[in-house]
Amino acid sequence: MIQKKLLFVFSLYFSTIVYAQESTMVEVLNSDFASIETIENEMVKKLFGNVKLLHKGTLMYCDTATIYVNNNVFASGHIKIVRPKGQTISGQILNYYSDQKLAVIRDHIVLRDKKMKLETTDITYDMNTDVGFYTNGGVVTSEDTKITSRHGTYVSKSKSIFFKFDVRVTNPKYKLVSDTLEYNTETKRNIFYGSTKIENDSGYIWCNKGWHDGE
Repeated sequence: MIQKKLLFVFSLYFSTIVYAQESTMVEVLNSDFASIETIENEMVKKLFGNVKLLHKGTLMYCDTATIYVNNNVFASGHIKIVRPKGQTISGQILNYYSDQKLAVIRDHIVLRDKKMKLETTDITYDMNTDVGFYTNGGVVTSEDTKITSRHGTYVSKSKSIFFKFDVRVTNPKYKLVSDTLEYNTETKRNIFYGSTKIENDSGYIWCNKGWHDGE
């Protein structure tokens, strides 16, 4: 009964803001326990256990979550984000900005789609464009090709990943070292924009700009 009263008060408190920002509302689909707390003079909703949220077609799972008046979310523990077209992102800490549909995820990140897996320590992902970028090193695995770099940008629409700084491509048929590289997971083509070394059983070649098919 107490919990129902708290939730009723919380709903009244949020009603005018949610009405004005209905398009940014984060929907709670499940949690084992919920409470209303005050943090820095602001009422927030706290969710615990098997939390499942929905925002504009994107599902978000976690162990605990805090939803603020502006519908921004802080979540932690077993983060998993599922996009409408099937991409998934897992991690441990999530800051989600609902107005911008922007997710900042940290710790043990794994981003997957049908063609590749990206592993890194943190990623910023724009839900509007399905573009995500990392700046602290990452590894992309696409079938038998592995690519490492310090910076990277994943672009779902073009099926491309852009790599920068200390880029290394490893494949059973060849090895490639570059500073700036674009890799297409559909065509398996490497497009390089700077000094690049390509090595295979026949020898090696240095290039400044061009492309190399991974097949």
